[in-house]
Amino acid sequence: FDSLQTAREPDGRYYAASVGRVHETGVDGPLHNDNIARDADGSGLLVTRFTHQLSLVLCIEECTRGGELVIFRKEWSHADEKFKIRQGLGYEEAVVVGTTRAVFKPRTGDAYLINPRNYHLIKRVHQGCRVTAGSFIGWSDNSATTASIWA
Repeated sequence: FDSLQTAREPDGRYYAASVGRVHETGVDGPLHNDNIARDADGSGLLVTRFTHQLSLVLCIEECTRGGELVIFRKEWSHADEKFKIRQGLGYEEAVVVGTTRAVFKPRTGDAYLINPRNYHLIKRVHQGCRVTAGSFIGWSDNSATTASIWA
């Protein structure tokens, strides 16, 4: 990118540049995907205009056992909504059955980029504490010269 700046609404309000996440022993992250254009559709927010989106994660503290990121080679489609967990978070695992997946065990200091529109989850932490800082990077043009970051 030629320019990367914290997202800012036309009225001057800034977005947070990152968010911290703590997964203690026994905590996992459900199967989900992130698509700000879909998730905030109708809100009028600046970030809904981004046609491209990445997720940047920095591992601040690795856990001793568990806490792996599993990312699937499957982007969300409207037909997947039949797998959405009602009255809960995420999607049923049936939505990714037979899909190629990659498993990544983050170590302290690792930084990684993923396509958050693909389904992903965090496996249960069995020992220790998994601490990360995360941000989304979005842009609207195919040249990707100007991007915004938010959390």
